[in-house]
Amino acid sequence: MGGGVEAKGQSKTAPQDVRESHAPNQDVGRTSSQPHAETLWQRVFKDTEKVDGRQNWILKMLGWYAPEGRVRGASREIFQDAITVSESDGFLNMLGIREAVKPSFNVRFEFLGLHLWMAFIPLRKLDNMGMLVQQTLSDLFMTELQKRMSYEEGIGALSLSKWGRECEQIFFATMIALDKVVYDSSGRCDLSREAVCSATEEVLLKNLASLENDPHRARLLVQYLAKTIHGMRGLTLQDLYQDAHIFSVDSLRRAEIRRVAFPRPE
Repeated sequence: MGGGVEAKGQSKTAPQDVRESHAPNQDVGRTSSQPHAETLWQRVFKDTEKVDGRQNWILKMLGWYAPEGRVRGASREIFQDAITVSESDGFLNMLGIREAVKPSFNVRFEFLGLHLWMAFIPLRKLDNMGMLVQQTLSDLFMTELQKRMSYEEGIGALSLSKWGRECEQIFFATMIALDKVVYDSSGRCDLSREAVCSATEEVLLKNLASLENDPHRARLLVQYLAKTIHGMRGLTLQDLYQDAHIFSVDSLRRAEIRRVAFPRPE
């Protein structure tokens, strides 16, 4: 998802991370005498499924059990996990990308988009609900990018829509390019064949400026993609509703182990 986004005019000091400023207060409802007491919302959301044949009436009143509510909830969990994993030190260090303070806008944009692309693969098999989650994820992605461009990159309102459209085009163009090489004639995503892996590496090198034209990084990234996508196989709607955390840390650990097996050539 190459192509940098440069701020116009004077650079502004980047504020605290956008997500942190909107993070829910985890201590709401706690008292000093009960530092680990369960909050009201923790009790409400502890079991979102039926209890003794009945649904939690508070969640029902809030629309939690409605299809739209479940789509929104699952989408937010997937999106937050994609941000967490794609910006983690473990993931970036695996690729040999070490930022002084925090990843640059381009690094976060490209790798967050790549993780969303991985999430789309099992979602495509879930019919209409899967499509709704995909659309919601895309909307969340574009909204997050615009926030970051505005607050962190200092891009003004007049230029924001232009850069937003450009990022959107880059994102979908990269997705289409990856789809063309990873799906076989039967519509199955297959990263087990060497020819497919090589073609995927070429697409990544062409579209992800963060790889800096480094074939070794591209190879490591393809190994990570293959492990992560394999871990998502068999995802069902029930799985999505009960636990939308589809990105597993195990896939990242396996990718790090494989990095030792394929050391960078001198």
